[in-house]
This record gives sequence, C-alpha cells and structure tokens, in this order.
Amino acid sequence: MSRSPSLPDIEDIHRYHRATRLTRRQIVKLAQKLESEPDDYAAHLSLAAYYHRKHWKGEENADYYLWLLTWLILNHPKNPIHSLLHTMHDGPQYYKARNLWFKQVRRYPNDVFVLDHAAQCCEMVDPHYSRKFWERARLLDPKCEEWPRNLSRLYMRKAQQANAGSRKYWIRKTKEAVLNAFDLTKDKDRWIVDLMRDLEDLAEKFNCVADYEEVRKKRLDYRLRNIRQKNSEKD
Repeated sequence: MSRSPSLPDIEDIHRYHRATRLTRRQIVKLAQKLESEPDDYAAHLSLAAYYHRKHWKGEENADYYLWLLTWLILNHPKNPIHSLLHTMHDGPQYYKARNLWFKQVRRYPNDVFVLDHAAQCCEMVDPHYSRKFWERARLLDPKCEEWPRNLSRLYMRKAQQANAGSRKYWIRKTKEAVLNAFDLTKDKDRWIVDLMRDLEDLAEKFNCVADYEEVRKKRLDYRLRNIRQKNSEKD
C-alpha cells in the first residue's frame, strides 16, 4: 500500500464539512431517515460529523454520537473517514468506542486501515495501544511514511516522560522512526523537518550526542541540497 490510509474519499470530506452547517430541521429529517432506513451510510456520516463537533465542545448528545459512531465502526471499519471522527475524551463513550475497535482489530488483524483507526482512537488516552497497532501496521506496510511519522510522535512523548534509565532507549527509538519517516517521505514537508529539530533538541538536552549529531547531519544535508537545487534553477 503506497498511499496514506488516512485520506478519506473526497465526497465524504465534503459531506463531513457540510454537516457542520446543518440546520435543526435538517438534523431532524436525517434522524427520521435513519429510523426508516437504518443502514443509510450518508445519513449516519452526516449526523456523526454534526454531533462530533458538539461532543468536542462538551455539549450533550454524547450517547447519540456514540450510537452513530458505533454503526460506522461496525459496518465501515476500513473507511478513512474515521480519522476525522475520533474523540479524545477519557470517559465511558471513549472506552466503548475503544473496545469496538479492539474487536475489529481481532477481526481484521492484517488490515492497516483498521489498525490505523484503532490507533488514532487510543492515542491520547491509551498510547501504548496506539504504538502496538502502528508498529504492526509498519510491519505489514513498511513503505508507508505515515507509520514511522506517527510512531516518532509517540516515542518522543514517551522519551519526554521516561525516567533516566529508559530515556535513552526511547530517544533512540524516536531517532530510528524519524529517520525512517524522512527517508520514506518523497516531498519533505515542514512537519518532518520540525520533528527532526525537536528530536535534536531532546537528544541534546539529555546528552545523547550520537543521536543528536546523526539527525542534525541528515537535516542539514537535506537543507544544503535544497539550497544547491534552488541556485541551479536560478542559473
């Protein structure tokens, strides 16, 4: 798999954003439609997108949002739209959604879409599960840059929180993931360069000199190549 698994269908993205502008009358009509057509995907997604924003704002209807999300998890676990619908709240709704994803991972243990969605669901509350799922996705799909990108973020957070005995281990794990993501990323964006700089700062702070120098050299070599390329284009 060469494309990012977290890119929803363009029509689903439009449907998601249109849902944020739904009127109360439209919400009622969609809810009534689900009563007569309980398997209507578009209605489920539109309502889920609408109530997702309310859920993030801490408003009510969390149980109704969970009901909509449950249907999508059970019936469309591989759909990348889930990357837009996860919740970070550490509450009963989160644990119910998390357990549903655990069931889908057991059902589809080799599907990187399902592994990715389960990892995204768990990232803020249970990052150790996210690491497990993304590490498996990386083994299944080693050419996808997204796995080492996501893992480097988790490893770095772990390194920042670790005690002195394990910190160097997590810094090295972060370095390995960052360099892997850098090598796999064809169009180097600001995100990966900033991540390398953050790792340099962390490694230098805790005196991991070798790790600091290796990442810094890679970043500066890339920067130098860019400068040379731009100069040659001007000539």
